[in-house]
Amino acid sequence: MRTQTTSARAVLWGIDGTLLLSESINFRVLRLALYTEGVEASNEFHQEIVGQSATVVYKKCRQSFGISVSLNEWRRLKYSYCTAHAAEIAARPGALGPVCTTFFAPASVLSH
Repeated sequence: MRTQTTSARAVLWGIDGTLLLSESINFRVLRLALYTEGVEASNEFHQEIVGQSATVVYKKCRQSFGISVSLNEWRRLKYSYCTAHAAEIAARPGALGPVCTTFFAPASVLSH
């Protein structure tokens, strides 16, 4: 059996909420990552870290909650959750256009 492979011809880079409606999944994954450390994140904490890089959020969580998980494990947990739930992330209406939605799945443009 022969399989066909394709390579990416473009990469779309966007800040959360510009191309995809990703804030809700970002909050879910933050809550999950903190829950594994025995911490329950508040909505207020989420508002403090919106738009921050993964490294900045990790450092803030270490400072605020004393989490002990490594940065690499933190990223692995977050990225595996986002990958598993990528189909739940909707494109912002009008942001990607018909050409992009034909060639890219949400996971292809998920930023962090």
